[in-house]
Amino acid sequence: MVKQGVKIATLNIGGMAWRPGKKQLTKAVSLDDDDINAFRELDKFGVTLDLRVVASDPSINILEKIKELSFAE
Repeated sequence: MVKQGVKIATLNIGGMAWRPGKKQLTKAVSLDDDDINAFRELDKFGVTLDLRVVASDPSINILEKIKELSFAE
């Protein structure tokens, strides 16, 4: 959608279940390389990537969390 011109200011990443081939980033979010690449692409389009399970959780930028944990190169 974003590639087609739909403006998305912020994307909430709340829960992404673990499956074979995915690595657990947080207790509620597991990612594979395709997920990480998609988030990087969205970031290039200016989308704020807001990692939190519930609204009362602190806002975390998922790309910063990935980098912090040396989750992916």
